[in-house]
Amino acid sequence: GYFIILHNPQVSFPTFWLYWLISEAVGVLVIAPLVIGIARSTRNPPRVSELAEGTCILVVLALMSVLAFIGSTGHWYTMLPLAMVLPLLLWPAARCPPVFAAAAIFVLAVVIMMSAILGIGHLGEADISLGQRLLAAQTALVTVSSCTLVMAALFAERRSREALLGSSIARLRTQKDAFRRLLGSLPAAIYTTDTTGRITYCNQAAIDLWGRRPQLGRDKWFDLWRLHYPDGRSVPLHERPTKIVLSEGRAVRGREALLERPDGTLVPIMPCPAPMLDERGKTIGVVNMQVDLTERKQAEAALAERDTFLTLASKAARVGTYTLDLPTKTVRLSPGLAALYGLPEGITELSRADARARVHPEDLQGLDEGMRQAWQERRGEHVAEFRVVRANDGEVCWIELRSLISYDGEQPRRVVGVGIDVTAHKRAEEHQRLLVAELDHRVKNVLATVSAVASRTQDASRSGDDFAAALAGRIRSMAATHELLSGRQWKGVSVHALVRRVLAPYMTPGNTDIDGPDAILRPEAGQAVSMVLHELATNAAKHGALSTDGGRISVSWKPIDGEIRIVWQESGGPPVPPPQRSGYGTEVIRGLIPYELGGSVELAFEPEGVRCVLTIPAAEKKKSQDRNELPPSIEAVGDLI
Repeated sequence: GYFIILHNPQVSFPTFWLYWLISEAVGVLVIAPLVIGIARSTRNPPRVSELAEGTCILVVLALMSVLAFIGSTGHWYTMLPLAMVLPLLLWPAARCPPVFAAAAIFVLAVVIMMSAILGIGHLGEADISLGQRLLAAQTALVTVSSCTLVMAALFAERRSREALLGSSIARLRTQKDAFRRLLGSLPAAIYTTDTTGRITYCNQAAIDLWGRRPQLGRDKWFDLWRLHYPDGRSVPLHERPTKIVLSEGRAVRGREALLERPDGTLVPIMPCPAPMLDERGKTIGVVNMQVDLTERKQAEAALAERDTFLTLASKAARVGTYTLDLPTKTVRLSPGLAALYGLPEGITELSRADARARVHPEDLQGLDEGMRQAWQERRGEHVAEFRVVRANDGEVCWIELRSLISYDGEQPRRVVGVGIDVTAHKRAEEHQRLLVAELDHRVKNVLATVSAVASRTQDASRSGDDFAAALAGRIRSMAATHELLSGRQWKGVSVHALVRRVLAPYMTPGNTDIDGPDAILRPEAGQAVSMVLHELATNAAKHGALSTDGGRISVSWKPIDGEIRIVWQESGGPPVPPPQRSGYGTEVIRGLIPYELGGSVELAFEPEGVRCVLTIPAAEKKKSQDRNELPPSIEAVGDLI
């Protein structure tokens, strides 16, 4: 039909182009969507249900189109199939992929064009020319195809948006579920409320923290627990962080509190509530995270306790650390080192000049020179000993400083180290040195004394036996006194112990009487008194009261005006005549105490027995006699007492 019309010489030029444009429009509307739909279906095939439903619609549409356009027009019911064509076109457009709507248009176009070309049915009346029938068919196809394609596109867009919305909803639900699972797995307690304060959500950590499980949508947050300030005071409702958020719409941060559980347990927490806002910015509730601070508080307490122990240990051990920053000339001290310097409690930093000011003036130059030499030699370690004058009490103490030096290029930058109080060690060294010197002096004295005693004993002895006995007795006396002094670490000797030790070899029941208060002689006085008492006891044993069974010796003493007076009294023995000549023993008795101690001796040979009064100064006095005026026998002994 198109060929006949387009090659008819009687057809005008406008009519020719009208038929041509309509034909092209029909081709584009009928063929192009079908080709595009088939191409898309190969990449994204329809579901089986869509394929079955679309195929059935196309079959029904083809049958109804044949009945509507090719059937006889002589009966009224033949209009019914024609009325059913439009719903059958809308069906695939609304329920199936767009390719089925394009296929439906193609089927309808084939039926209509066949009816017009072959002259069958509604488009086959003989009184209407072929061109008019074709124009009517083309116009109908353009209109129907356009409407159907528009509807298919709209329904396809709707289905796409519904699918997108459904996927978005599903994604939101998935995200919401994932978010809830995430909140549920967090160790911090998290809950949300509505504007009335009812709990709408809480995780397991919140339940564990509160000690109870709330009824969502019913229980209010302020009914589940009590809140206290860190000092234990109860927090009023209007000052609680969640209430502030609900009332003022602002977040609350950085406030610590104590949460009281139903069983009365107090848990340190940090609440962090924030408002939940809708799209208009209006507060619709609160989301709150309550951080349990129990472990942190325990760790802080343990750390503080450890620091306290370290501080006490460093102070007790008198050890401390320091850091010297040379560019800023700042010294940072530990509490232990600050205590060594005698600084007030709490001072942990001072200038290098202030630290040097505490060093003893005699040691400052040596300390600076030692450190300067270490820097010049680029040594990594340095050890120094110096004295410091404590700031609080002025006491002088020794510090050993062990330091590590770090450098920035050629210049020293930082010095860190430890300071150790070695005052006791230094004093021990000094004491040991003094002890060694004292021991050396005493050994020399003892050896010289023994030598002098031996020499004088030999001169006064009639025979070798007398010499050996006298010398042994005098050496034993000296050893006994030395033992007493050593037992008291050479801090003095008790008069009572000294008298009993001298008389011990001669004491029998009833032959001695010792009486006197508790009194202590200086070490020098103890040695001298011991030698004098030994000579008195030896003479008493040979010639006096201790030489007979009925004799007695009385020794008494008492302090008088800063002196100690010792009285030796013999009785009951044979008459004692005054000696015809002065022997070594008598010289020791009369001359040793006056010479060595500055005291006095009163020796009397009375008929009833020897009486001797020794007066010993409590403190050392200047010797009243010149050494050269003493007899040689006393000089040798006096050098060593």
